[in-house]
Amino acid sequence: MNPSPKAVNVAEAAELTPPEPLLTAAKLELAVAGPALTDDHVHAAVTMACEQGIRAVIVRPSDVDQAARAAWGTTLVGSFVGFPHGSSTTAIKVYEARDAIRRGAREIHAVLNIGKLNSRQFQYVEMELIQLAQVCHEHSTHLRVIFGTTLLNEEGKLVASKIAKRSEVDSVLPALGPVPVEDEALMLKKCPPLVQLAFYRDSLDGVLAALEQGCVSVSVPHPAAILEAWKQRNLPPVAPS
Repeated sequence: MNPSPKAVNVAEAAELTPPEPLLTAAKLELAVAGPALTDDHVHAAVTMACEQGIRAVIVRPSDVDQAARAAWGTTLVGSFVGFPHGSSTTAIKVYEARDAIRRGAREIHAVLNIGKLNSRQFQYVEMELIQLAQVCHEHSTHLRVIFGTTLLNEEGKLVASKIAKRSEVDSVLPALGPVPVEDEALMLKKCPPLVQLAFYRDSLDGVLAALEQGCVSVSVPHPAAILEAWKQRNLPPVAPS
């Protein structure tokens, strides 16, 4: 039986469609979390992120209103909950999440309670994440959990991965900074496909490696520089004169 014209056209279109590039601005995100940053710094970071088409810019809780007013396009504004070590009570974290969402955040980055996890208070940690997930998903908001793997014991890392899946967390970031490769390898083994992964990287090669490993997004300190380096790498070779 000969294929229908429609089937042939679909096949031809698939061949003509160029593959999606490994790196796009929509796969990068920026955390604006320095304690001494001024309003001007935050505004400049949000403006740059939107101009570049960065996936998300994550700001301090007190900066959400300003960031939401300044943002445009496809860039999401997010905020931190329980930063930096997750030691706030569950009630405070839930309030923080609700408050940030009310003021314009569309992504919540919640820091897992590191002390409770290392103390083997697993039910406490799981119930906290379940409540945060409920709040976020009620408002169509993405919930990411920051594990802080460099401060967790080995058991804590394994249990945290299981809890994230059971709690319907959307994505996980090992830490807001570099972590040992074995921590990332553990996350890659234990979290997908139910929980998406994001890694922190500070170089183009590092970003590309993270994406090749299956990360859906990469947190970077200087996204404009990463994108420019990617652009330069993909320029056609200059013909000899």
